[in-house]
Amino acid sequence: MNSSFDTVLVLNEAVKQVVAQSSRLYLTSLNAMFLAKQVGTQAAGFNTVTAELRRFSHAMNGRMDALRVRIYGLVREVSELQKLDLACRYLESATARTGRSGGCMVGSSRTAARRVAVASELALNRAKFAVDLGNALRLCTVGENLAVLAKVEAVGAGSAEAVRKLAFIADEVAEIVGGIKGALKDAEREVNDYGVQAA
Repeated sequence: MNSSFDTVLVLNEAVKQVVAQSSRLYLTSLNAMFLAKQVGTQAAGFNTVTAELRRFSHAMNGRMDALRVRIYGLVREVSELQKLDLACRYLESATARTGRSGGCMVGSSRTAARRVAVASELALNRAKFAVDLGNALRLCTVGENLAVLAKVEAVGAGSAEAVRKLAFIADEVAEIVGGIKGALKDAEREVNDYGVQAA
C-alpha cells in the first residue's frame, strides 16, 4: 500500500478544486437569483432552484471541510510513519555495526510498536476519508438533479430573452456540477489506488 505524500497531495488538490467550483456555483446561483427576480413570476421556479443550488454549495463545502480534516490526519500519519521507518533502519544499522543489542533492541522494539500503531491510525483515517468521499459523491447527485431542474425551469421563463439568459446560466450550473463530480471522481480513483474503497 502506498503511504507517500504524493497520494495525499492529489487528494488535497481534488478537495481544493471542489471548493473552488462550489464557490463558483454559489456565485452563479446568486447571479441567477437576481436574473430570475428581474424576469418576474414566470421565473419563480428557477428562483427556487437557485436557492437549492446555494444550499447544495454550502453542503458540499461542509463535506470538503470534513475531507480536509482527514487530509491533515493523513499528512501527520504518513510523516510519522516515514520518521519511524527511518528510526527503525537507523537502530537496525547501529545494532549491526556495534554487534550489541542492548538499548538498540529496546529502542527498536518501541519504534516498531509505535510504527504499527501509526500504521493502524493511518488505515483508519484512510477508511474514514473514503466514507466522507462517498458521502460527497452521493451529494453530487443532488447537484446534478438541480442542474437538470435549472434547465427545465429556464425553458418556462417566458420571453425568449429571459429563456436565453436563464438557459445560459443553467448550462453553466451543469458545467460547474460536472467539474465538482470530476474532481471527486479523481479523488475516488486515488483513494482506490491508495488501498481503500469509497463507501
